[in-house]
Amino acid sequence: MNLVHEPEVAPGKNQVDGITESMILRGDAERLLARLPSAFFRCCVTSPPYWGLRDYRTDDQIGSRKM
Repeated sequence: MNLVHEPEVAPGKNQVDGITESMILRGDAERLLARLPSAFFRCCVTSPPYWGLRDYRTDDQIGSRKM
């Protein structure tokens, strides 16, 4: 299985090429899902921000609040 961090989109295209059946895409779910062809996959697992209930220990995480 391949892990791909934020796959690139070729210039002039709006979809990711070269995705196989056994590949994990890691990155911003909204941005990545927009790059995939319609009806491409059967399952999508995302990690929502949980608005302060989860700390992923990154400065740019969504849903964090400074305490």
